[in-house]
Formats: sequence, C-alpha cells, structure tokens
Amino acid sequence: MTRACCLLLLAGTTLLGQDQVAAQRGVARLSIVNGDVSIQRGDSDTRSAAAVNAPLMAGDVVAAGQGGRAEIQFDAANMGRLDSNSEVRLAELTPARYQLQVGRGTMMFSQVRDSRAQVEIDTPQIAIRPKQKGAYRISVFEDHAEITVRVGQAEIFTPSGTETLDPGKTMMVRGNPSDPEFQMVNAIEQDDFDHWNAGRDQELNRSTSSRRVSPDIYGTEDMDNNGRWVNTPDYGSVWTPTVGPDWAPYHDGQWVWEDYYGWTWVSYEPWGWAPYHYGRWFFRGGIGWCWYPGPVFIPAYWSPALVAFFGFGGGFGWVPLGPFEMVHPWWGAGFYGGVGFHGALIAHANVYGAYRNARVAGGVTAVSAHDFANGRFSSTMHVSTEQLRSASLVRGQVPVAPTSASLRYSNRAATAPAHATNFSSTHFFSHSQPAAINRVPFAQQQRSLSQASGRTAGQSTGAWRPAGETASRSTSGTAAAGNSTSGWRRFGEPSTNTASRGAGSTQPSSNNGWHTSGDRPATASQPSRSQGATAGSWQRFPSSGASSGTSSARGYSSPSYGNPRSLQIAPPIVRERSASSGSSGSSSARTGTYNTSGGGSHSSGGGHSGGSGGGAGGGHGHR
Repeated sequence: MTRACCLLLLAGTTLLGQDQVAAQRGVARLSIVNGDVSIQRGDSDTRSAAAVNAPLMAGDVVAAGQGGRAEIQFDAANMGRLDSNSEVRLAELTPARYQLQVGRGTMMFSQVRDSRAQVEIDTPQIAIRPKQKGAYRISVFEDHAEITVRVGQAEIFTPSGTETLDPGKTMMVRGNPSDPEFQMVNAIEQDDFDHWNAGRDQELNRSTSSRRVSPDIYGTEDMDNNGRWVNTPDYGSVWTPTVGPDWAPYHDGQWVWEDYYGWTWVSYEPWGWAPYHYGRWFFRGGIGWCWYPGPVFIPAYWSPALVAFFGFGGGFGWVPLGPFEMVHPWWGAGFYGGVGFHGALIAHANVYGAYRNARVAGGVTAVSAHDFANGRFSSTMHVSTEQLRSASLVRGQVPVAPTSASLRYSNRAATAPAHATNFSSTHFFSHSQPAAINRVPFAQQQRSLSQASGRTAGQSTGAWRPAGETASRSTSGTAAAGNSTSGWRRFGEPSTNTASRGAGSTQPSSNNGWHTSGDRPATASQPSRSQGATAGSWQRFPSSGASSGTSSARGYSSPSYGNPRSLQIAPPIVRERSASSGSSGSSSARTGTYNTSGGGSHSSGGGHSGGSGGGAGGGHGHR
C-alpha cells in the first residue's frame, strides 16, 4: 500500500472520531463586526462585545447597536447580516437546519450557493422559508413586519395559510399573530444596507479559496487576500498566510470557553476561522507555515481547535497538530455538563519528539496556567527543549477550569441594546418548532470542571498529576381578528373580490391593498420610504382564489460582476471597528445592487474598501 493511501486512511480514521461530535452541535461564525455589536450567550447571562471569528451556538443572541452591522456565517452558502439596531437569536443550529428569530430591526438572509440546509426565519407574526439561492430581507417593526425578496423566492407561513413571495416583491404583515393580514407590493427601494449586502455576496462568489477545500469547510473567503496557495509534493495544494517571519499559528488570539466544545480558539486574524477549526499546519523551508485543508472528497468536521495541550510546572501550552497527527478531543458528550469527565496527564511525554511542530522555532505557545484560566494570553512564556521533553501531555479533559473571563470574546465593554428584545417572553410564530436546546448553565459547567480538575476555578494550575492518575469526576401589531380594515387580507381566507379594480376604485369591500390569503395581486405601485406612503395610497388588488404568488418562479443566476477582478476583502470589512471610525453607512461605499429584472442576478460597481458600506477603521487591537 502506498504512503499516500495510508495517509488517507489515517485521515478518515481521525475524522470519524470527530464525526459523532460534530453531527450533534452546529457552530456559526461571526464573520463581520462593524461598530457596536454584542453577543448574549445562551448558557449564561453574559453579554460580551463581539469579535470577528467568535463562535455562535443555538440560543445565542447577536445584537447590532446604533451604527453597527454584523454578518453570521452558517456554512459556505448561508449568511445572515444584521443592520443597525437589530437583534437575532439562533433558535436552532445543526449541520442541516438553521432556524432564526428576528426580534427587531432588519436582517438580510443571503444564500450565495446551492445548499441542502433547511432554513427558517421566524418573526412574531410569520415564518419565512427561502426556497432557493437569493437575498431575503426581513424587518420587524413595532406594528408590522416587512419581507422583501431581492433575489430568489420565499414561502411565508402563518397559522392561517401560506403565501409565496416572488423576487422584486415586498410583503407587509400586520395584526394579531393568530390571524395576521398582509399586503404585497413592488419591492421597497434599495438602500445602503441592500448595497452593502449585494457587494458582500459578490465578494463571496468571487472567492477562489472556497474551491480548494471540502464543501464542509467555510470561512475560507477571507483567506484569498491574506495569503497564497502553493503546491507541495507531500500534501498537494496548501495555503500559506502573508505574515512576518516570527509568526506561528495559534499565537495571535485567545482561548474562550464554549458550551459543549470547551476550550475554543478565537483568532484575532481576520482570516482565522477555517485554518484553526479544520485541517493541519506544518512548516516548509522556503515557504514558511502552511495550512493543509485535507482531501476535498473527505468530509470535514468543525473542531474548537486542532492542537495538543501540555503542562510544565506552572505553565500551560499548546502546539498545532501537523498533517495526520491524531487529535485527542477534549470536547463532546463525554465531557459535557460534568457527566463522565475523564482525562489524564501523561508525564514525561516528550512533546518535542511526538509533534513535528514542537520542533519548529516558535511553533509552541504557552502562558501561565493562571493566565489561561483568566483569559490573559498576551504574556507568553518561553518553553525550552528540555521542558518540552519532560512536559505532561493532556489526553482528554483539559485540567483548567474556566472563569467568567473565559466567556468574553473581547476586552472591550459590551453595550446592551437600548431596546433589547426579551426572547424568552416574546412569542415567535414557527412553521417548524425548533428542537429543544440542551445547554448546561455555565455556573454548573464551571463547578463540574473545577471538581473534575481537582482545583477551584481561578486558582493556579501549576501542579500536574503524573501518568496514570486521572481526574475525578411579545407580540407586535394591534389589529384584532375580525376587524380587518383598510384592505388587509387574511392568510388562508378566500377572497370575495372577483373584478379587477384601478387605483381609484372605491368598492365597499376595498381595503386599499391589504388582503387575506387567497387574493392575488396583478400589479402594484412602488412604495418609497422617503414618500411616507400610507395604506390609503395603495391600489386594491384583484382576487383569483389562488395563491398570491402568481408570477412564475424566476430561477436564480450567479451574480454578474462586470469586469472580473480578484477578490479584495479589505481589513476593515472583516475586523472590528475602533470607536473613532466612521458610521457603518458611509457614503463612499463601493457596493453592489440587486437586480431582479433579468432573473435575479447581482450587479455591482465593486467590492468593499476601507470605511465603506459598514466599513471599519482599525483592526483587532480593540478586542
């Protein structure tokens, strides 16, 4: 058997161990943070200032404050982007299903590639299911909701019935959530948020790195302008970052505590998602550090990090795993919630000899164990060859209990939204009920981990056990059912109108354009935000007794970019913005435009530049 075949078999064996874990808990990435953005964790009351590359799990809430914007990557195809003064909760997050709850404000859900994932977006009155690739804008206001299909096609679900929303159309929904009424009009005018989204979609579609990795790996688009792909005789196509000579992987970032996954690496580098949660690193003379993503045809599974932990005296360190080196998971069901904790420290394990990257200058990173537990990673320790040869290697549970500092993604203060949604008491209509979230409260996790490691959280973890000694074990809208006025239609209610009416029609049953399910619009005037249009200025739609989605579904085509150009994601787009930078809606934005007239392709004048369309000044130093 050839060496290559042996390596591939070993890779498959290594991945199988992670498959059982990854199939249970989905993880999303916070990929853009512009301005005031915060994360409310689902396993605690902790609100943290957001940071690029922060992992998100079911139950977490992302909020964009005044002037803020954010992007959530669910996989290589599905993205959710928040505008200023918006909140969204991740109600369900598995590898095959994403269910979101929009509490207030505006979110654009964008599907840039084909996807098998089932997506549902819930509001207090309706649920939206994107049916194909496209761009879907959802806004939740105090008295109504507004859904616009820029590209694609969506199904709108209510307790009373279902409607289809075609590209270039906007649906306005109001009233009692048990029996809402709606109106369909031509799509609202595109604004700066639309242009920013269209430009971002084009950047993602122009990515070349995404074509070099398994379809299961996401977050690679940010690698395009931060490194290059090279071919090596041993591993084929690998990626090497554009970094300084003293750089090493798993050095510029921090460890945070994540429910179920435990200690998780959050990189400060804008591209630092895929290379730290998939694949392996190695050093090659003449090239430098290289990231090997693994074979394209073998499934890839997300990991909180791919390193080996070790302890020495009062220090705690980690070394990146090289290609085909075995990972010993410290996460998953066996370590979750204080049940079945197990692990060991193998004394004198010779980390230097066991891991190839431990023999590379700067390949090992270490801090004091006390600093590790308290979220301080700036003061690294030097580790000598002798210390590496005699270090204790961690197998299984990491013997460091987290503290409250381990829950923060940034050292900046988090700003609570001025009108935060109480997601626990707000009713959201769901077409499919989200699966129950089994998240153990952090306080309980902390106590269990402290007991399991034989230490109290926050104490120094300098004493390492020898080999063989294991650890111990609201509702918006006011229209009531039956009081429909001004032309609102009810979902699922047969229409009584049979004749087409013009703009000046004054039939007694006319409600100025608002309908119940079953009426079908023929034409609609274009509403404008700046004109302050009211229900009285809208035309009455004719009825036909069929679904209101009358126009034939227009297929989604790939975005049209004009002159081809290489992907350019400026650092401000994928890094946090300093407090002194401009607003997220800069007038100098180079952004795109959604075009549905020709079947739903995008066109754009280019990508993002510094300070554009929600752009940012400054980098990850403001964490």
